[in-house]
Amino acid sequence: MRQEDIRNASRNRTHNSKTHSTRINIDSSIGIAVSKTVAKIASGFAKPASKSGETHGYGAVDNILVIEPEKTLEFVQQLDISKIPGVGRTTRSNLKRLGIQKVADILLVSPKTLTKTVGDAHISQLLADFCADD
Repeated sequence: MRQEDIRNASRNRTHNSKTHSTRINIDSSIGIAVSKTVAKIASGFAKPASKSGETHGYGAVDNILVIEPEKTLEFVQQLDISKIPGVGRTTRSNLKRLGIQKVADILLVSPKTLTKTVGDAHISQLLADFCADD
């Protein structure tokens, strides 16, 4: 499905969201991607600039941000590690000590070092899978 087709299909939802937003003074945003996790992150970037200010070059239109399948890896790898669901303050601090700031930096560290630093082989695998190309 093309980005324009998705936007057209979402137009009614967006209209309803804007009406709802106006009535109760909350903003809504939509992220569309190949996975639920990436869509959730994209939704955060789709919020009005006054809220998050982050777009990373992916312009949201009408508070909708579509990450095309062929752009998913590029989008994910440039994210700050704090955007990865499940990476809290301690994990982020441990990763930053290894020089890991962005998701792509995870690929520069051996799985053994990553597991030793994060302390959990399962989490290490999730991190590696999150930034790897399928």
